[in-house]
Amino acid sequence: AVPTKPYAQSSWFARNMRSIVNRFEKIDKKDVSILEHQEQHELVEEAQDIAAMATTPIQRWGHVLNRPVSLLILPIFAFINAGVALPSDLSQIFDSVVLVGVAVAMVLGKICGISLFAWLAVKSGLSRLPTGLSFAQVFALASLAGVGFTMSLFIASLGFAGQPELLAQAKLGILAGSVIAALLGTTLFMLNSSNTGAGSAQKENHNKAGLPQTEG
Repeated sequence: AVPTKPYAQSSWFARNMRSIVNRFEKIDKKDVSILEHQEQHELVEEAQDIAAMATTPIQRWGHVLNRPVSLLILPIFAFINAGVALPSDLSQIFDSVVLVGVAVAMVLGKICGISLFAWLAVKSGLSRLPTGLSFAQVFALASLAGVGFTMSLFIASLGFAGQPELLAQAKLGILAGSVIAALLGTTLFMLNSSNTGAGSAQKENHNKAGLPQTEG
């Protein structure tokens, strides 16, 4: 029911945005912030209106709802749908072999399975990594793959049918494994991004200085 067509064409958007940018630059002053310049502020608001006219309502709604749905709605839905009963004594959590086993399997199972088969596929010549993708990123992606609810809960319900206590422990293990996998994968991606940025900066400095580059 949400419109999928923009209210204005791309040519109209480009023409009006160029006009706003030109007007903005003419009245721009280095020592005056946009907060102090009412006309500049009005031009920025006008640019926002023009951008809204050139995008589709469904794209705007999707962009606005993306984060609250991903970070709030889905986790709440998954937690409620899982029907998890938290134990009154949290110290009992680590005494459960089922909980610990499921959590560890969700994290290490995905990491070992995806990383190992990707490595074997590349080394055997059956496949190759896309340009710009490293094995460190594959490892991080494999970590994120440990996040899962639907199929994991389905398998747990089959494996522990008629054993509600063990099923509850398995559900807690699924949630714990998903959280660990999400944190681990995100951390690895952030570390890899930092290392990539540092490497690019070092390469740029070498180029400016005219120094030879070495392959690490």
